[in-house]
Amino acid sequence: MILKPSYYAVLLFVFLFPLVNLFSQELVYAEMEFPLSFISHLRDYRLDPLARFQTEVEGRIIKLSCDSLLDIYEILPGQLAYRPCLGSWQNIDLGSKQVLNFNIADTLLKDGRSLSYGDVLFSMEYKKANKNSWVGNPNISMAKKGNQSFDAFFTDSPIPPKPGEFYFPLVNKGAYEKSDKPGEAFVNKSKQHDIGYGRYRIDKVEENSYILFKRNPQHPYYKNLALPQNLKPIESLRMQAFPKAVINRNEQFISGRVHLLTSVTQADRSYILNSYPKAVTSVYSDDSYSAFVFNCYQPYLKLPIVRRALNHVFRKNLALKKTLGGEGEIISGPLPRRNFFYNLVVPPYADSFEKGYALLYLYCKWGLDLYEASDKVFVSASLTSKQGEELEPGDQILSVERKDVRGVEDVLAALSDTKQNVFRLRIVRGQRIFVKRLEAVPSIPIGILNTLVFRDNKIEGFPELTLIANNPEGKNTIIKEICGALKEDFAKIGIQVKLDYLDGQSYYPRLRQGKFDLAYRNIKITGTPSLHRMFYKGSSEDIENTNYGAYSNSNINELAMTAKTVTDVQLLKTAWKRAHELLRHDPPYLYLWSRRHIIMYNPSLRIVPPGPRYTVPYGNTKINGLINIFNEVHLWSWQEEK
Repeated sequence: MILKPSYYAVLLFVFLFPLVNLFSQELVYAEMEFPLSFISHLRDYRLDPLARFQTEVEGRIIKLSCDSLLDIYEILPGQLAYRPCLGSWQNIDLGSKQVLNFNIADTLLKDGRSLSYGDVLFSMEYKKANKNSWVGNPNISMAKKGNQSFDAFFTDSPIPPKPGEFYFPLVNKGAYEKSDKPGEAFVNKSKQHDIGYGRYRIDKVEENSYILFKRNPQHPYYKNLALPQNLKPIESLRMQAFPKAVINRNEQFISGRVHLLTSVTQADRSYILNSYPKAVTSVYSDDSYSAFVFNCYQPYLKLPIVRRALNHVFRKNLALKKTLGGEGEIISGPLPRRNFFYNLVVPPYADSFEKGYALLYLYCKWGLDLYEASDKVFVSASLTSKQGEELEPGDQILSVERKDVRGVEDVLAALSDTKQNVFRLRIVRGQRIFVKRLEAVPSIPIGILNTLVFRDNKIEGFPELTLIANNPEGKNTIIKEICGALKEDFAKIGIQVKLDYLDGQSYYPRLRQGKFDLAYRNIKITGTPSLHRMFYKGSSEDIENTNYGAYSNSNINELAMTAKTVTDVQLLKTAWKRAHELLRHDPPYLYLWSRRHIIMYNPSLRIVPPGPRYTVPYGNTKINGLINIFNEVHLWSWQEEK
């Protein structure tokens, strides 16, 4: 018999990627269609769990293979608590001060050595001193009490550190070069498979294909976890990439070769359920959000009024509906909406071309720097008010020539009478109502914006903006659609946008060097959000943070410095409440949304009931997580078919 070429293709595929039998207890997980960055760049890649820059995929790997002394779980929305992971703790009163004492669990690394105090100390000192890591709390000191025990304390305070200060991956000191100097240490590429201790261990890496993890049954989370007879633990987990697959990941999932999909779109979901109705869908929100970063060095983007206007111009709700099926929540500041520190009182920018246009027109033609909040219009500054008729910051405009004002477009409409040069504005200032005069003047000190011409509801003279995105060859359709939608909306107001899709090796250097006008980012909050890490702008050029757009606001700087070493949650919440208001009024980003992620999984994938012997407290243990879908991976199992 002569086989047709198509038969050879099928046979070759089956040989290279055999059908996984559920009884092998292997879970195949597909992150996305195009090559995973950590697989396609293996020759240069070094896995560093303490690194400052990590992709979402790297976060998955770290959560599987590199645990911390403790974990964070959610009791109620916004209410977090700690649970022991690789260590347990207690506060000890020494009389003059209290210390936080840790005991490290018995954990055997792949090199045969137990995880010890030296590894914890190295991890902490690396975070404090190494330029590749986010800076740890410099005020925490540690004292060894044994190979598996230590005390943590503040040298200048009798109050002990919070356990959350130690919520970071513990690394194997022996997997780093120059480990005797944490500030200069770097990962030894040949030892990165043994860089930590987790519920799974990296077993094999196949370039441009997969990473295979094997379960670590000695992990503390498994010791008191009894499985019912019909459930089997997931012994291996395969992160699979499909860089050039003839059959895409949706088809792989429908056929049973893939068991878990993330980054699922509504279109994917509908297609899969049509062919595989038993597939299970779950929706979760994590601590990440999306935004376009403004480069505040760009002369036309330096003024807050321009950035506020552009936040109105982009139709965020429409883009969310078209690209993500509406699975998300529009945000008004640089935090996920479900984050504990998010200020729910601050409203998102309304999607309105008219409002964006009106803000810029009123600034350039009338010298009015205005902003909106809850159907009210306030004055940020007035560039033309005369002595005795000044409009002051914070004034609320009630009406213009007896025409009520509920939005900035109402102000523009009321000032559009070309026969009139002087207008009366009724305002609220404090507890009193005043009437102020606004007079048209021939020259307004608006700097570089004097090049703008307003004609037929469009703006002429605004330079083309370059938008960069980490989207190699434009293959991620979601990112491509979001960036394309922004380009389309900006064009309607007269602003042209050039899209520049880059791979990670080009995107991140340009981001750090400020070589962009706009940058699309998915930003992940790990642990407690830090204003200093995100937005502090000082005189030194050596400050290491994620303020890539060179954003500068003196009030934010003051709050960032005040809150930098604060560990009290309520004090931090107060600081973020005020910062959120400032960051909405003077936005560093064009705020988008915090996404609700859709995942789909095989119906044989189940959650183990913890039972009375499971002593580790746990929160909501669906197949999701506050920060990572693998937070509760130790509770995942296969249900055997009868």
